[in-house]
Amino acid sequence: MVALGIVSLGLVGCQGGGKMGSDDSVGSGDTVGLGERSGLDSVLGQDGFSDGGNVDSLKVVRANYDRIQGIRDWDRIDSAEIFESTEGGMVYYYFKNKVLEKLDVSYYGESGYTLAKYYLLDNKVSFVFEERYNYNSHMYAPEFDMDKTKKFGEDRFYYYDGKFFKFIGTKEQEEDVAGTRDRAQVNLDMFQKFMKIKANNYKAERD
Repeated sequence: MVALGIVSLGLVGCQGGGKMGSDDSVGSGDTVGLGERSGLDSVLGQDGFSDGGNVDSLKVVRANYDRIQGIRDWDRIDSAEIFESTEGGMVYYYFKNKVLEKLDVSYYGESGYTLAKYYLLDNKVSFVFEERYNYNSHMYAPEFDMDKTKKFGEDRFYYYDGKFFKFIGTKEQEEDVAGTRDRAQVNLDMFQKFMKIKANNYKAERD
């Protein structure tokens, strides 16, 4: 099983179309846009450039994100139950013009949950926005109150041509270069697993 963030996570859900979480992860509302987090410039990559500086990879990621965020009439939304965390989970697949553009993934656990959004470009991961939430207590404790759930972190992973080049999170996370690269690779590994689920008629196998 894959451990995402700090909390052990998962979701109990049934297969069916739908959306999990919000769509304001970058550049709208009160959230911080791509590459705009003041004082937390990434220690990974080279100011958002790759391919020897010939391509402004941050602009590519931002343009693709804006394009996908602008889609309001999805042609199809498929879903699958997943078993990557203690309480299960769901992944939602968003299609436009027969092209898979985005994945929304939810992992729920006994002490909190994580929401992850995968934005795709040319069938590769371009950007992953991850939000982590803590419950006020263990979910089976008498004092558990879902309304007291609080967000305790959010992370942004940037990819160009399917390769990780930049991270935005807390300063402590950014300083842990090896750990961040490992998490970025987990995102890619999970994406491949979600694609196998899709190919298997949206049915995941239990580990």
